This record gives sequence, C-alpha cells and structure tokens, in this order.
Amino acid sequence: MSITGLISFLIAISLSMMLIPLLVRVAASVGLMDLPGPRKVHADAVPRVGGIAIFLGSVVPLLIWMPKTQLFVALLAALTLLFLFGLWDDRSDLNFRIKFLGQITAASILVYWGDACIHHFPFFEDGEIPQVLAQMFTVILLVGVTNAVNMADGLDGLAGGTSLLAIGCMTVTAYLAQDANMIIFGLALIGATLGFLRFNTYPARIFMGDAGSQMLGFCSGAICILVTQKSNTALSPMMAVMVLGLPLLDVFFVMAIRISEGRSPFAPDKNHIHHRFLDIGFSHREAVYVVYAIQIALVLTAFVQRYASDLQLLVIYLVFCVALLSMIAFAKRRVGSTSKWVKGLQRVLARIGVGSELNSYRSTFYQVVRVMLSAILIIGVSCAADVHSDFGVLAVLLLVLLLPAVLFNNELSHAVRRLCLYVTAGFVVYFMEVEQQHGGVVAIYLPILFLIIGIAVAFLIKIAGSSVRDFSALDFLLLAMALIVSIFPEARVMDGIDAKLVIEIVVLFYAIDVLFNRQARMEKLVLASASISLLVIISRSLL
Repeated sequence: MSITGLISFLIAISLSMMLIPLLVRVAASVGLMDLPGPRKVHADAVPRVGGIAIFLGSVVPLLIWMPKTQLFVALLAALTLLFLFGLWDDRSDLNFRIKFLGQITAASILVYWGDACIHHFPFFEDGEIPQVLAQMFTVILLVGVTNAVNMADGLDGLAGGTSLLAIGCMTVTAYLAQDANMIIFGLALIGATLGFLRFNTYPARIFMGDAGSQMLGFCSGAICILVTQKSNTALSPMMAVMVLGLPLLDVFFVMAIRISEGRSPFAPDKNHIHHRFLDIGFSHREAVYVVYAIQIALVLTAFVQRYASDLQLLVIYLVFCVALLSMIAFAKRRVGSTSKWVKGLQRVLARIGVGSELNSYRSTFYQVVRVMLSAILIIGVSCAADVHSDFGVLAVLLLVLLLPAVLFNNELSHAVRRLCLYVTAGFVVYFMEVEQQHGGVVAIYLPILFLIIGIAVAFLIKIAGSSVRDFSALDFLLLAMALIVSIFPEARVMDGIDAKLVIEIVVLFYAIDVLFNRQARMEKLVLASASISLLVIISRSLL
C-alpha cells in the first residue's frame, strides 16, 4: 500500500507541475484566459488551464493503480464529464442551468452507477432511509459541495488549499481504515493539487478555472462520502459536514444575502467570506492565510471528534458558524477605527515573510542547493537495499525519457527533465525514510542534509524573483502539515511513513525549481546524479 500510494502521489504532483508551464503557453491560443472584471481581484489576464493539469495529474495514477471496479469506472466517467463541462464553461462562460446539468449528470453517474450513496444519515442510526431518497439526497449534496468550492474560488490558492486540507483529512482517515483504494484516490488528488498550488499562490501565474474548482469540489464530496459510508461506517456522518463545513457555510451565507436582497441566489457578487476578510482590511495573501487557518481548525476538529455523536459534532459546527459570522460582522463595523486584532494579526503574518538583504549571497546559495541536491540523490539511492520491481520499471521509463531530453534544448525537453527529476527525488526520499527508521548513520545525517538544503532554498525564495517568491500560501500549508504531523502521530498517509516524507519531497521539488528558474537548462551535476540514481534503482530491482 505504501509503494502504490507513494508512486501515485509522485506521478500526480510531477505531471501537474510538468504540464502547467506547457499549458500556460497555449492558454491564449485556445481561449482559456481569465480576464479582469468588476468581480475579479486580479488586474491582468491570467491563464485558466490549471484544471487540465489537476485532472490529468490525478486521473493518470488512478488509471494505473486503482482496481477497475464498477465504482472506479463510474468515478472516472463522472470526473471526465464534469471536467469537460468545466472546460466548456472556462471557454464560453456557460449559463448556470447548463452547468447544473453537467454537475447533476456527473453526480448521478457516481451515485446510481457507482453506488456511492449515503446510507448512514446523521441522527438516523436506527432508521432505514428509503434508497430512492438516499440517492436523491446524495446527488444534491455532491452538486452542492461542487458549487460551494467552485464559488469559493475567488482568491489565489483558496479553493485549492481548502480542498487539499479536506481531501488530506479523509485520506488519513482512509489510511486508518486500511482502505487502499481511497488512499490512492486521495494521494493522487493531493499530489495534483500540490503541483497546481506551486503556481497558484499569490500572485498567481495560473488559475484552475471551473474545470479545476468543480472537480476538486466534487472529489472532496465524493471522498467524504466513500470514506464515511464505505471505508469505516463507525465514523460519524457529521464528520463529512465538518470537513466541508467552511465552503458549505460560505455558499449558504452568500445565497441568503442574495435572496434577502431580492436577487437570484446564483447572481455573482463579492459577498463571500474571503471578500469580507478583504473588506475588513486584510491583504490578499493574509485573507488566504486566515481562511486556511479556519479550515485547518475545522478539519482537525472533525478528525479528533470523528467517533463523537452526531449531536456533539452538530453543536460544535453551529457554534463555529455563529462565532465566525459574528466575528466578521463585528470587525466590519469597526473598520477604519480600532480593528486592533486585524492589525495585530497582520503584523504576525508580516513577520513570516520579513525581508532581508541577502542578494550578495545568491550565487553561494545556488551552489549549496546544487551540491546538496546532488548529494541527496546519490546518498538516497545508496539506502535502497530492497527495491520493489515497480520502482525498477518506472526507473527504466524515466531513464529512457531523461537521456534523449538531455540532448535537446526546448520546452518539451525541459518539461521531461523536470518530470524525471521530480520522480527520482521522490524515490530517493522514500528510500532514505525507510532506512532512517532503522537508525544508523543515515538517521543521523539525513536531517542535517535536509536542513541545509531547506535553509538555502528558503533564502533563495526570499531573494530571487519570478517563480521563486516570498513566503506563500503553499509554504503556509506545508508548515501547517508538518506541525500537524508532529502533534498527531496518527496523521500518516502510508504504512510506516508519516507525512514528513511529503514535506521532504516538496522541499526537493522547490530545490529543482530554484535551479530550473536560474537557467534554461538543468545543472549537469544534478542530471548526472539523477541518472546514476536511476541506474542503481534499476540494478537493485533486478536482484
């Protein structure tokens, strides 16, 4: 389970990160650009092709690893249909009735064909809900969550980050229930979303569009239903409500305002919760941080209280809703006067990204990243004592792709090099983590290597331009994940490997991006180290 989960994650995040630079270049020619407007917070046209990368990045590993059951076929058909409708909407700005048709059809496919239905309802533990009503309610819920996430996609990184947290929580829950299929499903979604967020945090260079936001919303609802209704029926059904509670609260809050003003509940406006935070005085980035923090609190509460009574979880959620809306209303009344708590929080957030005059050391930090990354690739593969045949097969494919790509200097060859290095880095981190659990020299020196490269990459993120930027919403998410893992030992995603492995992989991905951002071609030392690592993996998989 650990190997298939890891490879699914690596394929998803690598494909997503590799495809996005290519998709950005063709976005304008295929009519997938998000233009500025009265309801938009961006001033320039932004490519709206992130949903394509998320879809392909997550679906490819599912096609490889998930058993081809009726549920899988229904899930794949539903996701494909929803993606196509979303892509259509991104190009043509569909009427909401046509969007609803696509969403209802996709939800019906999953519910009626895949039997992904809510059978255990909150407060109806001893009663049997008629199948027809249960199926209709499940379709309505899936459509509602899909639209909730879609409507919340108003700030850079917001919809992707909140969906990532919800899916991550349910993936951990699936791991505890030993549901291998849901682990693969969740890790593929996490990988594809992380790859997208690398380019979507403020200021975003790419948007996911409806193709991405609808898919993430639909998948968030689907994994919540499948885990609570199939993987572990002992879980409280209200856990899913808590995990999806923030986007659901947002959509009901916005629709209530629109109806009270005599407008259509689907009329666009700027009344969402994240817009309220902007009105209070938070900056774009700060508003995203605050929403992430709220979502983290909800998700952790749902996870800790997953076996609590439905009534207890409902009371907690209602208290949360009242407290959040009351706090927003109170802050809005005091805008421009004494919103000290807003200013205080802004000062805390500003300290996270405090600048420093380090430009004179830029070259040194690049050298450190190059050497440390190469060293990790070699040391990591030396830890591979017992290599699974799946690793060997993928290493052969990567080496076949990498060697010709070194000879050419174009966009495609750059993308192939990036993909090969991403996956190879993931392999060596896995081997090092396995070896580290057994103690020895690697257990002592591995944290030092990652500390050095992490510090060097962090400094370069602060002083370099372009894709290497200040502390971003993605960095905030990764730090939060690391903190959660340290507090909750149960928060693991693979057998014997905790989520720290994901953080280490992403650190190496940042290191690769730093070097890629500096030069059009990849560093020869890093390429040579990756080639050696792949050759060692191939040879040891044959033993």
